[in-house]
Amino acid sequence: MNQQTGKIKRRVTIKDIAREAGVSKSTVSLVLKNSPLITKETAALVKAASESLGYVYNRTAANLRTSRSFIVGVLINDLGNPFFAELVPIIEECLEPEGIVVMLANTTESPERQRKAISTLLEHNVEGLLISPARFSTREDLGPLVNSNVPSVFINRYLSDYPGNYVGADNVVGTTMAVERLLAAGHRRIAFVGGEDGSSPRPERLEGFRIAFEKYGYSPDPQLIVTAQGSRWGGYTAIRELVSRPDPPTAAFCYNDIIALGVMLGLRSKGIQPGRNFGVIGFDDISEARLWTPSLSTIAIPPELIARRAAGFLLQLINNPGTPERILITPRLAIRESCGTAEKLSAGQKKTTGA
Repeated sequence: MNQQTGKIKRRVTIKDIAREAGVSKSTVSLVLKNSPLITKETAALVKAASESLGYVYNRTAANLRTSRSFIVGVLINDLGNPFFAELVPIIEECLEPEGIVVMLANTTESPERQRKAISTLLEHNVEGLLISPARFSTREDLGPLVNSNVPSVFINRYLSDYPGNYVGADNVVGTTMAVERLLAAGHRRIAFVGGEDGSSPRPERLEGFRIAFEKYGYSPDPQLIVTAQGSRWGGYTAIRELVSRPDPPTAAFCYNDIIALGVMLGLRSKGIQPGRNFGVIGFDDISEARLWTPSLSTIAIPPELIARRAAGFLLQLINNPGTPERILITPRLAIRESCGTAEKLSAGQKKTTGA
């Protein structure tokens, strides 16, 4: 409202800017859309006119005209995990050049919260969804997404009862490589630490765990396969219990890097040195992994790689919808200090056992 006249101030329009700048309405429209068809001089003239008039671009009205929202929803099961904390900014970076912004939801492993978040995002006319589903999610927990035409891509996890698009690591191959490395170093009592029921990666990583043992002609001890909360505390408490047993493990494959870092802390609390008399390998290759002492050996499937593939895939689906597709990224084994060399581990084990 104009305080001097008491009248409500009229919203500035494109027509007003065109009159002020001495150009056509279509030229103003092209400038506001950052069209390369307009010269820099004309664009500067129009922008100066819009600023002097106090013009505010009405994104909602523009979206209604183009039937686009330029919004993508990203649902993450646990933003407390550094893997996802690294992944989300890269997704935003990939979508920004397309003029797309991200609406983020942290479902905290709750299928019900996930269903509500999906419904809310669809109400905002999002152009697509990137979803790392909560544990124990089902097709029903996707709510109206199932019957919509909104493109979606699952990240890291997928649903067995919903044939959606998926981008994630080849969990079987990655785990097999990790456990083979520990077996080659002479370990036979290898623990599988972490991962909780209700998510797709765990059974796949367990399969890779068993495949590696079979290749060497051994069988894993089922008593050394334990679940653990996906945190440092989960790894810390799990390994302390395992190494306190009469016949403890001498190495551990950890479900993810965060659990592995907790495992190394738990080992130290018991007087065991990771990389010297106990082998540790994680999964993910978060930035923190190489900064620890000892640096963490891990199955490298960097968050940046997953983020770029998933964001690119979603953009492709937004422009050209297609049949569901699974993109499996082959990881690599990043050997660092925590899994030790065969010689170091052998010497450390003899010292520990008094052999």
